[in-house]
Amino acid sequence: MFIISLLGMLAIFFAYLWWKSEVNSGGFECRAKMHVNMAVNICDRGYSDFDIFLSMQDNGLGYYMVLGAYTCPNLPPKVVDSTFHFTYKKNGQYYFLYLDKRESGVSNMIKIFKDDELKIKINKIDNYEYIVYLPFEQPMICKQD
Repeated sequence: MFIISLLGMLAIFFAYLWWKSEVNSGGFECRAKMHVNMAVNICDRGYSDFDIFLSMQDNGLGYYMVLGAYTCPNLPPKVVDSTFHFTYKKNGQYYFLYLDKRESGVSNMIKIFKDDELKIKINKIDNYEYIVYLPFEQPMICKQD
């Protein structure tokens, strides 16, 4: 009887480990950071200089943090320090991000944040790194924790 109980406990233990690995492998999760200099969305000959941080969790939620400044000719620079959340869904090779409300300075500085939906492509490099193709010119490297 002892051996049967022990085998039953081992079977439950291994079933739990298998279930835990299935739960943890079900989604995509990573963090990324990028420094960008680009033209401003709201004026001619304006420019912006900012850092952008991306966090995507495996539950379909994520957030962007944007910290930087933008300027237009003959105007003082405007500083932007903002965090906004999004939900995302995968469709084929692309991820569609549905952005929550953002402060106007973010969309003034970065034109891709004007719209409420953002389409990005993510390619896996290895087990812990991904390339995130934003509508910018340069991609981000996203690392899984």
